[in-house]
Amino acid sequence: AYTCRQDAEARVGLGAWTVLSQSEVTLAPGKNVDVPFTVAMPDNADVGEHDGCIVFASADDVVDNSAGNVQIHTRQAIRLVATVPGDLKRDITIQSFDFKPTDGKAFYDVALKNVGNVSADVDVKVTVHSLFGNVLYSNGGGYPVLSNQVLQQQFEQTNKPLFGGWYTAQASIQYDKKAGEFGVNTQISANLMRFFSVEILEKD
Repeated sequence: AYTCRQDAEARVGLGAWTVLSQSEVTLAPGKNVDVPFTVAMPDNADVGEHDGCIVFASADDVVDNSAGNVQIHTRQAIRLVATVPGDLKRDITIQSFDFKPTDGKAFYDVALKNVGNVSADVDVKVTVHSLFGNVLYSNGGGYPVLSNQVLQQQFEQTNKPLFGGWYTAQASIQYDKKAGEFGVNTQISANLMRFFSVEILEKD
C-alpha cells in the first residue's frame, strides 16, 4: 500500500528526522543485533501522523559497472510512524469505483482517499450480485491508507459471468474511526465507519 524512497533520493520529513546509530551490521548465522535510532522531530511538525521507512539490504551485492547492465538490489523495509499529539482524525471515503472488462475477465478498481491526519487499516470488499441477488464474485482484504493519501487497489475476477444480463457491483469499506487504534475491531461496532459505492453493470 506504500513504497519507500530510493536511497539516492533526498530524505524528507520523518526520513530526515531519523538517525540510526550505525549504517552497517555483520550478523553471524541465526544471530540478531539491535540497532538503536533516534527521532528528532522539529517543533513546527504538523499535528498528526508522519510516515517513513527503515530500509535494509545486503551489503555484499556484486556491483557490475559494465555499460548497459541492469542491476536489481533487493531491499526490505520496516514502516516507521511518528505521531504528533493534537486533533487526530481519520476520514476515509471511496473516491472512485470502476469496472473494466478485459478478455473474459473483469477488473474492479477501488480508490480510497484519506483526508484525515492519521492512517487507518481499512477492510475493503468488492461483491458482484446477479439480478436475482445471487453472489457471483466476492474479494477483498485489509489495507493501510496513509494520511492525506489515495490508495488504489484492483481486484480481478477471472470467472466473468458467461450469461448476458444486469449485474450489480458493490464496493464497501469499514475502518475504526478511533485515532490511535490499528486494525479493525469489529467487536466495538460504535467505532466502525462503513461506506458503500454501487455501480450497475450490463454484461455484453
